[in-house]
Amino acid sequence: MKNKLLLHTCCAPCSPNIISSLKPEFEITPLWFNPNIYPEQEYGNRLSALKQYLSELQLPLIINNDYTAGQWIEHIENNNITAEPDRCRFCYQLRLKKTVELADSTGFTHFSTTLLSSPYQKHDLIKQTGELLEKEYSIKFVYTDMRKDYFKGKDIIRLKKLYLQKYCGCKYTVKGK
Repeated sequence: MKNKLLLHTCCAPCSPNIISSLKPEFEITPLWFNPNIYPEQEYGNRLSALKQYLSELQLPLIINNDYTAGQWIEHIENNNITAEPDRCRFCYQLRLKKTVELADSTGFTHFSTTLLSSPYQKHDLIKQTGELLEKEYSIKFVYTDMRKDYFKGKDIIRLKKLYLQKYCGCKYTVKGK
């Protein structure tokens, strides 16, 4: 019997390689919790592409919308953490904490994130956050560095003609839009 892994998913392009890498060892359930994504249309585009991709893989998707982009932006601005890496640290902590809390309350043995696929993310911060949450919740954080295969994952999504975003997701990373 495979271990159960709750996989925080940030988007379709970051998903293929991590899912295929972890699938032999884990029963994977993706989680969508991304209140940082801005604006609302971008949020919808990314979620729609992810749903289509996961549907092809016949994987379920848990969608959590209990924290909004407005709340995320308000927290960032009220706490004066609009600059990197503080903004990114908060974002990773928020999303991974929600993931491990849900994993803890629903019987998962492991958790991880597709953010680990992207060469544009701060892996040291993600890994540090995951390891701290692992100790706090006693649920194993699975760290896997999939950056070398990031563009293969993007190519898979491109060939399926699914949405490919042009920026990380938050309003502070929107460029040329």
